[in-house]
Amino acid sequence: MYCNHRTYGMTVKVIEDVSSEPVSLAEVKKYMEVDFDDWDDVLNGLIKTMRSVAEKYCNLSLKPKKLSVSWKSIGDQPELPYGPVDEDSVTPTGTITANTEYTYDTGYELEEVPEEAKTAIKEMVHQAFDNRGDKTYDPNDIPPVAKMYLDRISRNLWL
Repeated sequence: MYCNHRTYGMTVKVIEDVSSEPVSLAEVKKYMEVDFDDWDDVLNGLIKTMRSVAEKYCNLSLKPKKLSVSWKSIGDQPELPYGPVDEDSVTPTGTITANTEYTYDTGYELEEVPEEAKTAIKEMVHQAFDNRGDKTYDPNDIPPVAKMYLDRISRNLWL
């Protein structure tokens, strides 16, 4: 069972987000062996969606962004979600006994995103594209090969 007790009960808001994705449309099309442009808009949407699914699964930010994270006091020193965290950018507000909020910069620079994440996203996009229209397909069910890559970089705790 998955449980990251150090991020449980947190509310995360994206304040700023770069527009570029860690995997380009051209990279996905090459991976999928697609050489036509008819589905480019669909593929671009899937790239964003699957990157987000991968980020939640790994508790990582795969592109630079500024986040605001808040929670009620939970006793232990919490772990800020969606690393890697730029520690120089962390700005705490609140007190230890009240609601606490942090604003910080996080994420990999686009040229530093691990290859495991890029390959996983490409596989996830491929699976989602192949299963479009299938009402039983759940995009949150990460394909096994993509999970294998994401597990290598995940920050989650498994009990």
